[in-house]
Amino acid sequence: MTPLVSIIIPLYNAENYISEAIKSGLNQSYKNIEIIIIDDGSIDGSFLIAKKFENHNVKVFHQANKGASAARNFGFKYSKGKYIQYLDADDVLSPTKIENQLLMLENLPEGYIASCGWISFRNSTSDGKFCFQEAMQDCEPTKWLTIVWNGGGMMLPSCWLTPKNLIVEAGLWDESLSLNDDGEFFCRVVLKSSGIRYSNLSLVYYRDHDGERISRSKSKKSIRSLLESYISYEQNILLYDNSLSIRNALAKNYASFIYGYNNMAPELSKIAEQRIYKLGIKKIPIVGGKYFQIFSKVLGFKALLKVRFFLKRY
Repeated sequence: MTPLVSIIIPLYNAENYISEAIKSGLNQSYKNIEIIIIDDGSIDGSFLIAKKFENHNVKVFHQANKGASAARNFGFKYSKGKYIQYLDADDVLSPTKIENQLLMLENLPEGYIASCGWISFRNSTSDGKFCFQEAMQDCEPTKWLTIVWNGGGMMLPSCWLTPKNLIVEAGLWDESLSLNDDGEFFCRVVLKSSGIRYSNLSLVYYRDHDGERISRSKSKKSIRSLLESYISYEQNILLYDNSLSIRNALAKNYASFIYGYNNMAPELSKIAEQRIYKLGIKKIPIVGGKYFQIFSKVLGFKALLKVRFFLKRY
């Protein structure tokens, strides 16, 4: 018997992209799927476009605007699949994405989660570029998270194929987070897993909206959300591993936060700095670009942040 896979798509103001996303689900070589689309209060034509695809295995729901995490949780509640495939409304699955990952998982003991590579594109998937990252490998949970937190890349929500029972154990998406909600969620899921298995035969196409992503990350709510997601990382992984390598990786998350937001949110940066010291790390890890790291060793990390702020301002 072939297991059912639930594709959950949160939808908000993506009328130019949602058809392509839905079609990439319908065109999967693996056919035992259901697609659950949750319109999160769109004010464009997204909902009406999605409704055109509705049939026995494509369900479209509507909710007042609560955010992508709330939409995913809504979809999860109605899902019936043994496996969950999250898909953003502007991204695209390769035709054999689910089949290859499912074949791999079904031949492993229970508890594993499957990942895959991804291609970043702007207008057409044929114009995208694949960039291999260290995170694209088979790995045990805490080691994989350490790789990511030390700058080894990232894994998009749509790259994963996740056994539903792991999500039940890990808990749903944190609806209070607006930035890095996916990182926080999959940190918990990965920690509940037996390990990650990487499929080099599967692909996801990630539509890059660079300007929108940057502007969103500058709101005070999103900055606080990012810090809270890093605190969640710490609280969860230390239950499994309290080694120095783990604490150093956590400290790098906090240092990256300070590097990015010290001038916009100094009070939150101070909290991040305090958490580094509470981890038993005596100095803020040096992060940033090549030259910033070089000069930090001479002037000091925080002193150079002040110099950088002065230069950018004047």
